[in-house]
Amino acid sequence: MQGKGLVKFFAWLFAIVFIGQFLLTYPTGKIETAASEYGAQVAANSKNPEKKDSVERGTRLRFLDSMGSVPVVSLPLIKSYTYNDLKKQQLALGLDLKGGMSVVLQVSLKDFVSSMANKSTDPNFTTALNNADERLKQGGNDFISLFVEEYKKISGGQKLAPLFVRNEGLKGLVNLDSGDDAVTRVIRDKANETVNLTYGRLKDRIDEFGVTQPNVSLDAARDLIVVELPGIDNPKRARELLTVAAKLEFWEVYRANNPMVGASLQAADQRALALMSGDTSKVAKVDSTKIGQGPIVGNMTMNSNAGQGFLFSPAVIGVAEKSKMNIINTYLERPEVKASFPRDMVFRWSAKPLKDKSLKASGKEGTLFELYALKYKRGAEVAGLEGDRVTNASADPDPQTGQIAISLRMDGDGARTWAEMTKEAAADNNREIAIVLDNKVMSAPSVRGEIAGGNSSITGDYSVDEAKDLASILQIGKLPAELKIIQESVVGPSLGQENINKSSMALLLGLLAIIVLMITYYSTGGILAIVGLIVNIFFIVGALTSYGTVLTLPGIAGIVLTMAAAVDANVIIYERVREELMEGKSLAIAIADGFKNSAPAIFDANISNLLIAFVMAYFGLGPIKGFAVVLIIGIVATVFTAFFLVQLITEWYLGRGKDIKYSASWSAKMFRGINIDWVGQRKKWYLISSIVILAGAVSFFVRGFEYGVDFKGGWSYNVQFESPIDAEKLRTALEKKYVGAGAPIVKAVNVNNTYNITTSYKVDDNDEASAELVRSILYEGVKEVTGTTATLKAFKKQDGTGTHITSYSKVGSYVADDIKSSAFKAIFFSLLLIFIYIFVRFNKWQFSLGAIIALFHDVLLVMAVFTLFHGFLPWSMEIDQAFVAAILTIIGYSMNDTVVVYDRIREFSRSYQGRSNAEIINDAINNTLSRTIMTSFITFLSMLILFAFGGSSIRGFAFALVVGIVVGTYSSIFIATPIMMDFTKESLTSGAKEVDMKSEEPVKA
Repeated sequence: MQGKGLVKFFAWLFAIVFIGQFLLTYPTGKIETAASEYGAQVAANSKNPEKKDSVERGTRLRFLDSMGSVPVVSLPLIKSYTYNDLKKQQLALGLDLKGGMSVVLQVSLKDFVSSMANKSTDPNFTTALNNADERLKQGGNDFISLFVEEYKKISGGQKLAPLFVRNEGLKGLVNLDSGDDAVTRVIRDKANETVNLTYGRLKDRIDEFGVTQPNVSLDAARDLIVVELPGIDNPKRARELLTVAAKLEFWEVYRANNPMVGASLQAADQRALALMSGDTSKVAKVDSTKIGQGPIVGNMTMNSNAGQGFLFSPAVIGVAEKSKMNIINTYLERPEVKASFPRDMVFRWSAKPLKDKSLKASGKEGTLFELYALKYKRGAEVAGLEGDRVTNASADPDPQTGQIAISLRMDGDGARTWAEMTKEAAADNNREIAIVLDNKVMSAPSVRGEIAGGNSSITGDYSVDEAKDLASILQIGKLPAELKIIQESVVGPSLGQENINKSSMALLLGLLAIIVLMITYYSTGGILAIVGLIVNIFFIVGALTSYGTVLTLPGIAGIVLTMAAAVDANVIIYERVREELMEGKSLAIAIADGFKNSAPAIFDANISNLLIAFVMAYFGLGPIKGFAVVLIIGIVATVFTAFFLVQLITEWYLGRGKDIKYSASWSAKMFRGINIDWVGQRKKWYLISSIVILAGAVSFFVRGFEYGVDFKGGWSYNVQFESPIDAEKLRTALEKKYVGAGAPIVKAVNVNNTYNITTSYKVDDNDEASAELVRSILYEGVKEVTGTTATLKAFKKQDGTGTHITSYSKVGSYVADDIKSSAFKAIFFSLLLIFIYIFVRFNKWQFSLGAIIALFHDVLLVMAVFTLFHGFLPWSMEIDQAFVAAILTIIGYSMNDTVVVYDRIREFSRSYQGRSNAEIINDAINNTLSRTIMTSFITFLSMLILFAFGGSSIRGFAFALVVGIVVGTYSSIFIATPIMMDFTKESLTSGAKEVDMKSEEPVKA
C-alpha cells in the first residue's frame, strides 16, 4: 500500500487526540463528584423534604460555578486549565440526554431598519416594514430583502436613499444619488454587524449565567441563534436572561402636580373620548360635563386627592389595573391624542405592580401599575443618560433597607452627565429621576443632592438571582437588536437519564450484533474489520469532542449508522477479495487487488453520503445539525479506518506469516453462481412500486400525515400519568378549555403511561403569562379527567413524581414554516448534488436519471408507509425534523447500494465487449448481490436494535430508517439500474452490437 507513513502519522495523531481528551475527563470527574457529594450533604440537612431535590441540584450547580475559574490542571510551559476550560474540551451531552432547556431566538431587524431611517414616519416605509415582518412570520428568511421588495411594490418608484441619507452612521456610505442595490448592500452589512454583535453579547451573558457546557450557535443566513442550556431548572429565569434587551435609561420626570401635565391629560382624554364617539376632527372641544370620563383618565386613579396632596410618589401620574393598560396605551399612541402633550413628554409604566399597604383592604395591592410622564433630553428624542455609559454593575444588599440593590458605576462622560442631572433635580424641589429598563420604570428615587463620581443604584423587589442576572446583563451591555423566542423545549433530567440508558443499550447491542456477524461470516477478515471498527468509534468520539459537538439522541443514531457504514466498506472489500481468490490469485495479490478494485465504489458511495450530510448540516437546526456533524465526521473516519487502516493492519498481519481467511466453512460458497434475470422482470417491479406509491397518494389526500409540532407549530407536552387514562376524554376536556384552538392531539408515546398533548393555543404569544396560561389549562384538563392530587407546581416540575410534565416544546408558526421550507430545500439540493456527482463520475445522464428516479421512489415509498400506517402502529410516526433527517439518510444509504452496482456496470462495460446492456447489468447485480444482502442485513439489524431499544424519543426516526433500508436495497436492484437501461439507447460497451432495449426476452447471464 502506498502512503503507509501518512496513514501511520494520522493514526497516531488521532490516537493522541483521543487519549488526551480521555485524560481530561479525570480531573473534571473528581470536581463533579465533589459537587454531587456536597449537594447531597446540604440537601440532607434541608428543613423542607419536598425541596431536597431542588436544593441538591442548586447547591451542586453553585459549587461547579464557583470552581469555573479555578485552575485545576497545570501543564508546564503550556497553560493552566480551569474547570470551565476542561469542560469545553469534552464531549457535551444534548438536552435529550441530560435534560435542560433549548430555545431558538429570532434576531428582530424591524426596529433596526427603522432606526437606520431615523424612525421615519413615511407611510410607505412603515407599511413596507410591517409587510416584511408578516412575510417573515410566514416563512421568509431575510428581513432586509423582504423589506426592500415590499418598499418597491408600494413606493411608486421612490428610491431608498432619501430614507437613510440623514443617518449620521451612514455618512459616506449612502447619499441621495445612491441606487437601491447600493443602499440595500449597506443596510444588509450593517444588519449583519448587528446580528453578530447581538450573538456575541448573548454568549457573554450566558457565560455569566453559570451554565455548564452551554451550546450557542448562530445561523447567520436566517438571523437565528440556537441556545442549549443543559441542566437548567428555572426556564422562566432563562427566558428573561435571553430576551431582555437591557436598554437602561435615566430620565427626567414630570411631576403629577405640574399644571402642564393635568391640562394636557384632560385635553388628551377629551380627544380620545371624541374618537370613541366617531369624531375624527383634529381638534376636540372640551366638554366640562365629561371631564375624567374618557378612556385615559377614566381608566386610571389619578395621583391627587382633591388638593389634599399625593396619593402616591409625586413622579407617578396615576395608576391602573393591568387589564386597563392596553386601552390606555392604545389612545396614548394615537397621533390625534399625542398632539395634546408637550413634544418632550413620553409615557412609561412601572415594571412591577405597586405595593402599598393602604391598598390591602381594597384587595388591589399588587394589581395596580404606575404611569410616569418622562421628559426627553433637550434637543433630542432620547433619555437624559443611557446605560452604555455604565462600566461596572454588581448586586449588593442596601445597607439601609436590606433590599437587594444593583450598584452602577459610569465612565467619565456618564459621570459628568449624571452629576448635571442630579444637581438640577435636587435644585428643583428634590425632583425624582426615573430609572428605566427596556421601557419599564424600575424605580424613580427622589434626588436629595448632586451625585458626583458616576455612582448610582437600582432598587426594587429583586430576588438574589434576579439581581445577579440583571447586574451581569447591565455589565455586558444592551443587546443591539431585539430577540424573540420562536422555538423552545424543556426536557426533565429523569427523561434525559432514561434516554442515555436506552441509547447506550442500543449502541452496545448494535456493536455486538455487528461483531458476531462479521466474525462468523468473514472469519479472520471479520476480526480485522472489527479492530478497525473499534478504532473508528474511538476516532469519532475524539473528533466530536475536539470539534465541540453536542451529542444528542440523533447523534447516537448517527454513530450506530456510521458503524454499519464502516462495515459496509469492509464488506465491499472482502467480497472483492473473495472474487479475486476464486480467480486463482494468491492471498497477497487477491488482497491487494481487492482493496484496489473496491476503492472506486467505496469513495463514490461515501462522497455521495458526504454531500448529503453537508446539505443536512446547512439546512438543519439543533439536533439535526448535530446528527449531520456526526455523519460527516463518521464518514471521514470510516474511509480512513475501513479502507486505509484495515489495509495497513492486514499487510502487517500477512507480513508476520499469518494466514487470513475471508470466509467461514458455511459462508464460503454463499451467493455464488447466482444467475437471475433482474432486468427482464423490471415491469413487474415497476407495477408493484406504482401500486404502493398510489396507495400512499390516496392515503395522503384522505388521511394526511401525522405532522409533528416542528411542522405545524404549537405547544407539545409529554405528560407521565400515575395510571392509564382515556385519551379521548382528555382530548374532549382540553378542547373545551383551549377555546378557539380546536381539538388538541392526544396520543400515547410509550408504555409507561406517557402521552403527548399538542395544541396551537396562544403559540405565537411570546410573553411568560401566555406560557403559564397554556400549562395551567393543561393541568386543569388533566385534573378534571384523572382526579390527580398533584399541585400545579408539582405538575409543571420536569423531574417530579406522580402525574407531571416530563418535557415540553414550543414551535412558533414562523419557525414551523421555516422548518418545512428548509426540509424541501434540503431534499431538493441533495437530489441535485447526487445527480451532478453521478453524471460527473459516470459520464452518462442516464446513470444520474436512474439514480434520481430511484431516490424519489424511495422517498415516496417511505412517506407512503407513514401516511398509511400512522395511528395504527403503537409508536409515533410524525413528520418532523427527525423524519426529514431520516429521509436524507435514506437517500445517502440507497445511493450507496446504487453506486456499488453502477461501479460494477462501468467495470464490466469496459471488460465485456460485445455483450448486451441487459447482460452487463444482470451480471453487475448478480456479482454485487452478496455485498448488497450482507450490508443491508447488518444495517437493517443495527437500526432494528435502535428501534427496539433506543426509547420512544427516537423510535419514529429509527422506524423510518428501518423502512428506508429495505426500500433503498430494493430500489438499487429493481428501479435504479432498470430505469437507467430503459433510457440508454446506445450500447454500454464500445464495439458491441446494437440491441433492442425494450425487448423482454430473457437474458442469460
